[in-house]
Amino acid sequence: MRRLAEKHYGPVPRLVVPARSRTAEPPHNADVRVELADPLVRQEAVSITYRVPSFRTAEDKAQAYALQLLDQALSRGATSRFYSRLVVGEGLAVSAGTSYSGDDYDSSSFTFYISPREGVELAEAEAALRREIELLIAEGITQEELERAKRTLRGTAVYVRDSIAAPGRIIGVALMAGQSLADIEAWPERIESVTLE
Repeated sequence: MRRLAEKHYGPVPRLVVPARSRTAEPPHNADVRVELADPLVRQEAVSITYRVPSFRTAEDKAQAYALQLLDQALSRGATSRFYSRLVVGEGLAVSAGTSYSGDDYDSSSFTFYISPREGVELAEAEAALRREIELLIAEGITQEELERAKRTLRGTAVYVRDSIAAPGRIIGVALMAGQSLADIEAWPERIESVTLE
């Protein structure tokens, strides 16, 4: 392959690629509320999104790993905090959880969401979601939730090695987002080093 690549692509002159010019999102100084409606959409939902750092933009890299663990602790699986409280416990929602991707090139977002059960008003579901966010801010997560999130992510990292496509996708996304192979290799240790603080 190398011989063929050199034969066919070697003569192509190298281009000077200009530096990437990126538009930075301005600071958010006030809440923004956007409501979307369509008669074809039958299931209501509320999403509350906060701007947060990605793996590349975090000044303290531990922030992004902590956000990844927080997402895991709050909403991954039937025993996660949001699902067990809002869907199973209070019976207000058909789904509730969070979403975070640290692989964004620029800053990222941490999203809380809820979709109410039939007969539950959207405002009631949103109020319950906001209560959970306030409780999270006031008390954080427990050591048990953190350890469970770490165990789950460690297990996922092992299982992903069974896939033919996943390792290539993980490496490609990480490199595209400004991380290095060393960052990918250090991920398990960085996840393990996150504390409740």
